[in-house]
Amino acid sequence: MTAPTPPAARAPHVPLRRCVVCRRSAAKAELGRIARTPSGGLALGAADGRGAYVCLGECAAALAADPRPLARALRSTIPAALTEQISRAYGPEQEETT
Repeated sequence: MTAPTPPAARAPHVPLRRCVVCRRSAAKAELGRIARTPSGGLALGAADGRGAYVCLGECAAALAADPRPLARALRSTIPAALTEQISRAYGPEQEETT
């Protein structure tokens, strides 16, 4: 009688999220997060509340021209100052550094 073979090792789980602009699924670490906090404010990064994700680079820059996909995902109006902040934090110049 032969010994049973051990099960193959599983690959580690990689959480996926979808960009609100291009609708591409990517690893959570490859996307930037924008959140609507419970108090109604908007924040970048790991904040409590309803979140939306955007690709680093062109998709983040595209929100400055048309913030509607983000507004729809967060169910909130997006001020122009926030789209500029998103572009600075997650825009094309950030794509090369990460």
